[in-house]
Amino acid sequence: MSILRVDKIAGLESVNAITGSVKFSSGNGANQGTYLEVYDPDRDFNLGTTDFSIEFWMYPNTTDTSGQENDLASLFDYGYDTSGNTQGAWFAVHQDDRTLHLGFNNANQVQTSNFLNANTWHHIAIQKHGGFTRIYGDGTQVASVADTHDYTDALFRTLQIGSQAATGVERSFDGYISCVRICKGHVIYKKAFTPPTRQLTVHDGPSDNKTVLFCCHSSQDPLREETGKDIVIGTKSGTPGPVATTFTPDVGNDHTHGTVLEGGTAFNSLNYLTLPRGTTTQSNRGRGLFGGGYYEPGAGSANLKSIEYFNIQSTGNSIDFGDRTIVGHGLATLSSSTRGVMMGGRAYHYPSAPSVPQTNIIDYVTIATTANAQDFGDMVDGDSYIFAAASNATRGIISKGGATDMSYVTIATLGNSVDTGGDSTIARNTFTGFASPTRAIFAGGGSPSAINTINYVTITSLGDAINFGDLTFTGHCQGASSETRGIIFTGGFPSAASNVINFITMASAGDATDFGDLPANITSHSAGSGVSNSIRAVRCAGYVAPAATNRIDYVTIATTGNASDFGDVTVARYSGSGFSDSHGGLS
Repeated sequence: MSILRVDKIAGLESVNAITGSVKFSSGNGANQGTYLEVYDPDRDFNLGTTDFSIEFWMYPNTTDTSGQENDLASLFDYGYDTSGNTQGAWFAVHQDDRTLHLGFNNANQVQTSNFLNANTWHHIAIQKHGGFTRIYGDGTQVASVADTHDYTDALFRTLQIGSQAATGVERSFDGYISCVRICKGHVIYKKAFTPPTRQLTVHDGPSDNKTVLFCCHSSQDPLREETGKDIVIGTKSGTPGPVATTFTPDVGNDHTHGTVLEGGTAFNSLNYLTLPRGTTTQSNRGRGLFGGGYYEPGAGSANLKSIEYFNIQSTGNSIDFGDRTIVGHGLATLSSSTRGVMMGGRAYHYPSAPSVPQTNIIDYVTIATTANAQDFGDMVDGDSYIFAAASNATRGIISKGGATDMSYVTIATLGNSVDTGGDSTIARNTFTGFASPTRAIFAGGGSPSAINTINYVTITSLGDAINFGDLTFTGHCQGASSETRGIIFTGGFPSAASNVINFITMASAGDATDFGDLPANITSHSAGSGVSNSIRAVRCAGYVAPAATNRIDYVTIATTGNASDFGDVTVARYSGSGFSDSHGGLS
């Protein structure tokens, strides 16, 4: 998960409760602006007469609400319909006098003191308990009112965040909202408190006493909602729907929130989130690249040197990036957040494999650009073919194909790989590698028989690989990971088709567990690195009998279930390899 380093919001050694934010816009006139709409088929937001807690972080961009209905900008609303009828609760910011308002039906129920500031993060908590509703701003009570209302909406409506549902009413919020949590049946804060310094979590319990909403906490995916509800993006000018472009962040602005970031951020003296300047900018993370490979055997078969890219968090076909310095398949890849490294492989036309040697060439690309690869160095342990590599943010570990040799590269520094001084637990080829920030993990493969072995190396200490456990299947595979979980897509061996997906918890050791299935059996030399960010694992190309395939599939890493179609690579191939700027090794 991407991390906004906002220690001056809720700080504890630069790690805190905020893991992302969503940008909302008031638009350019009536009926404009963006919002999130949360469907509520179970009526969880009918809070009734019970205790409840609502909390979130907010960052208003302005104190000017001129042009807004009653000078109010809605933070959330449950009870209005598109005709303006209301029977329920709403909460809005009166930005002109820096106050917050809680309403029921059409009436303002309670108003806070004028503590709210523009261009500043505030933690807000609304607590109904013991016959009173209290509002806390930054941990201090700023309003209280006796409250016996029944917060029940008699009609079937939805919760809106960042705007109001009524047609013709302009109450859209201009700013950023993060970590929205609604708890039904209990309160979290009963008196003054210090705002949370740890990431918020879901409170599990019976249906009448649990967290019923937790969203806006991942800047990589504004639609992520931990309790399982459907959430869509809409505009006040049209029908709600997945209009993701309405949340395009201000990339490159020094005062950026809601951007896909992974560390490297800081607060300046004006309490703005700032991005690093120059080449260290971490905005726009989430790009996956895939390159190399081999056409299907037969007429017209050939090796490839093309590299393609796609946005991991969206879906769609890949786009041309550039070319490697050489053609070949069976290569290995690794990456930091800025640089991708591609190495090894073999160039031959089926079935003349024995006559064409393997290569020891290492190339690199700058992930955020589109351009041809450049020379990085050579593999010190000689040429290699259908092998694997994995990396954290600084170092990549290379496990040689058909041997136990292991080497490493420092990703930011050009040069030859260096022997680790250790060995793998097994010699194999056509296997896969992926990483956490501390471990490089290798799985599956063949030579001469199918293999289900998983082993790992501690990246900082190098040395010999250590046994981790076994896959549920044997043979070729592709792997990808978040910071905590590795996903392994089967590839079959040597001709048996398989569609199995496994997962492991990388910090522990043990056998893999079934995750789900691919939509089609993948077989024969389809190994290589998969592509991932902290949310999705993506499998690219391969071989689906009787020919190479161009299909791309993905899974959501934190769940279990079958893979879904992502799109297509431009050329059908197998034995290519992929990498990204946001995989599990890059915390």
